[in-house]
Amino acid sequence: MLYSCHTGSIVTSPKGVAIRETAKGQIMNGAMEKQHAHELIERLPDSEIATAIRFLELMLLDPVARAVATAPPDDEPVTEQDRRRIQAGQAWFEQNGGKGIPMEDVLAEFGLKLEDFPRSSNNAH
Repeated sequence: MLYSCHTGSIVTSPKGVAIRETAKGQIMNGAMEKQHAHELIERLPDSEIATAIRFLELMLLDPVARAVATAPPDDEPVTEQDRRRIQAGQAWFEQNGGKGIPMEDVLAEFGLKLEDFPRSSNNAH
């Protein structure tokens, strides 16, 4: 399979390994690509390192976290009604020792139990 990119083309070898041919005709595999990335980082001026780190960290986020991280800021003004609701919520927490309502109690209001929801290995609590 052949993919085109701005620095050459990427092919998949018969063994399924991604190999990139650079614009200069050099063949690079994953290990060579990582080495090349390290070399590029070393060439960056110190003033650009933080930006490169943020970019790499963004690339490593899961899609949902990436969407949250890149979402535009909430710029809606806080209304008087919003302020009253925030104050009421804060007062409720103060009256209840700073603790919320246990999930079991919330589910019980709807006739449900935690056991009604299957657990995945990612949702262990």
